[in-house]
Amino acid sequence: DFRNYGGTTERIVVDVLTMASNERLEYMDTQKATWAHHPSVRNFFNVTEDLVEDSSACQQLQLDSVIAVTKFCHRPPYKPSWLMNRFLKYYARESWIKTKSNPAGWLCAQKRFPLGLANTILGYSSRGEALPDYLLMVDDDTYYNLDLFHDTLIHRNPLEPFVGAGCRVTNGRPDAEDMVVFPFGGFGLTFSKGTLERFLQPIRADCGSEWQELVLSKIQKNLIGER
Repeated sequence: DFRNYGGTTERIVVDVLTMASNERLEYMDTQKATWAHHPSVRNFFNVTEDLVEDSSACQQLQLDSVIAVTKFCHRPPYKPSWLMNRFLKYYARESWIKTKSNPAGWLCAQKRFPLGLANTILGYSSRGEALPDYLLMVDDDTYYNLDLFHDTLIHRNPLEPFVGAGCRVTNGRPDAEDMVVFPFGGFGLTFSKGTLERFLQPIRADCGSEWQELVLSKIQKNLIGER
């Protein structure tokens, strides 16, 4: 049972994007019928294998093929950096892949996150629909306490760029010079309206905005070989 918000105008607008699978649609249906039925939720979007063109072929991959793909991802970048090397060292190691109950299913699911997020954000403008105050991107087995979420963010300006994570992990000691903090995906991500607006804003060298100049300076540093 959710708190009764009555006729109050103090309510944030939340959209939910869940990473689902045709093999267990009941997970997504349970989310929609429970916490995503909260009165603050406007849209409930989902992404399944249907979005990825080569999904059926990907699902048929054997363990040795999955390992071969992840080893390809481990190849050194064109211009190695300490940050990229750190991620390459620990990402999808063979010993970890072998512990997965469905290695091919895990590998195929990786495409759904960027494709699903891009389709969702671009869909707002194509439908002529306003951006939500917050977009939640979650796995199909993720639970959100939206009463608590609402109370925590109701007094925050959603136009301020903000990305939140249900769980953050580090790659080393808090006092290490090369420590990096990054979100642990299964606990969900929160994108504010201000962040979504920046996703839709092209990066241009002649724009002159402080934010664009900061982005360009980060790209110039080429910390992860993105140039």
